[in-house]
Amino acid sequence: MFENMTYEALVKRALARVPPTMDKLEGSMVFNGVAPSMAELAQLYIAADFVDGLSLFRPFPFGNPVPPLSLVLYLSAFSS
Repeated sequence: MFENMTYEALVKRALARVPPTMDKLEGSMVFNGVAPSMAELAQLYIAADFVDGLSLFRPFPFGNPVPPLSLVLYLSAFSS
């Protein structure tokens, strides 16, 4: 779902908002200021993609629906 939200794409998108009169090359103050937050944002998208994969119904080979893992964990907390 978030396959196109890579570190490189996020940095490119963030640097596109910087005026062209400023230095945006690797090692510049602007790049060094943007890069760490884009790395964290890329990690967030990886985690969001993982959670999104857990929250969908997955069919068995014979068509029986499987409840999402989050629902199973939620219901198991009240089953004791």
